Amino acid sequence: MCGRFAQFSDNIPPRFRPKRNSGELWFSFNYAPSQKIKAVLNTPEGPELRLIRWGLITSWTEKLGRDLINVRRETLAEKHTFETMLKNGRCLIFADGFFEWRKTGRKKQPWFIRLKQGHPMAFAGLWHTHTDAKKGVVETCAIITTTPNALMLPIHDRMPAILPEGAWDAWLDTDRFDKASLLSLLEPYPAEDMECWPVSPRVNSPDQNDEELIRRTKEDLPDEEPGLF
Repeated sequence: MCGRFAQFSDNIPPRFRPKRNSGELWFSFNYAPSQKIKAVLNTPEGPELRLIRWGLITSWTEKLGRDLINVRRETLAEKHTFETMLKNGRCLIFADGFFEWRKTGRKKQPWFIRLKQGHPMAFAGLWHTHTDAKKGVVETCAIITTTPNALMLPIHDRMPAILPEGAWDAWLDTDRFDKASLLSLLEPYPAEDMECWPVSPRVNSPDQNDEELIRRTKEDLPDEEPGLF
C-alpha cells in the first residue's frame, strides 16, 4: 500500500497549473490519509489542479465504514466496481517521494523512496465527487497500487503505480477510454530509476512535518541486501 508521501517542492508542470485562483496549494513532508492533497483531475474541461481529500468516499465505502486510500491495479482489471471512475475519474498525484514500512519481526522500519536525481513522480489515481447529508459535496481520491519492482520487493509487497511523463496525457485523456491500454500503464516503475533509504520513525506520526523526516538515518541498517541502497 501507499499510506504516506511527500510533496515539498514546486514540481508540478506549468501546464497543469490552475486556470483560476484555487486558493492555497500547500506542501507537506508527510501527507497522510484524510488530508487534502494536490491532484490533477481529468475534468470535462481538461486537466485541472485541485485540492482534494485523500481517501475515496462512495456510497459503498460508507457501507464498509472506511475510505479507500489505495486501489489495487488487479481490482481494476478484475472487477467492474471502479469502471465509471476508471473511465471518467482518473487523476495524477505528484510527489517528491513516498514512505513505506519494512517489517522485520515485530519492528517496522520506515523508508523513503524517490526517483533518482529527485525528479518528480506522478502517481496514477482515481477521484470521485461524493455527496451526503452531513459532509455535503466532497471530492476524494485514492492512489492506485501495483506489484513491487526489485527495489521495493525487500521493503513491501506493493508500490504506487508511478506513471512516466510520456503516459501522463494518456492517463488524463477524457476523450478516449481503452481499459486494456490504461491498465498497461500501471506496471511497476523501473527499479534502476529509483532509490531509497531508511528514515526516522518520527514519520509514523502525521503531526510530524519537517525536512528531517526524509533524511537518511543510520539506525537499523540491514547488513545484507545492499541493492536497497
